Amino acid sequence: MINEISTNNGITKQAYSENIIQGNSITISVNYAQNVFYQRDDFCASVNILVLRAKRLTENNSLFIVSQLRKNNEIKYDYANKISKDRLNDDKIHLPTKNGEIDFAFMEHFVAELEAERIAELDAYLEATGLKDCVLTSEEERVLAEFESGKVEWGEWKIGELFEIHSYKQRFDANKVEIKES
Repeated sequence: MINEISTNNGITKQAYSENIIQGNSITISVNYAQNVFYQRDDFCASVNILVLRAKRLTENNSLFIVSQLRKNNEIKYDYANKISKDRLNDDKIHLPTKNGEIDFAFMEHFVAELEAERIAELDAYLEATGLKDCVLTSEEERVLAEFESGKVEWGEWKIGELFEIHSYKQRFDANKVEIKES
């Protein structure tokens, strides 16, 4: 279920619905317009989600477009001035062009190069820290296999049974703070 959260690609839970929306789409939260995500897989969405679809969308050019939409929406929309289908229809974003047409090839290559650059940086970091070619122990491999197969069981636990919970009632008095010069 795609909802109005800013993390986890907008996914709040796994849901089953008759109203499945085809993947390869871009989603935008109505109330939090900066929450713009590319959805590769089929999904269902809450009523406060706008879905953008186009024939020329690929994962890479969608990621490029998502970044442009976030920039646009951050400037134009907030909770008091919400985005809507009608407003979005009239909005304009900046995209690369070639010969007066949108340059989809540039967006594809730009995102692919950016990804390759980040992978190279990660490889260099892993090499420098001695974590490259890390080998899992047989126990780590067993635990990972259990987790990936869905054999790990989950349960609900009362937070109050796991933690001591404190409520501090003393108020902070800014007039009694001593600032130390460094």
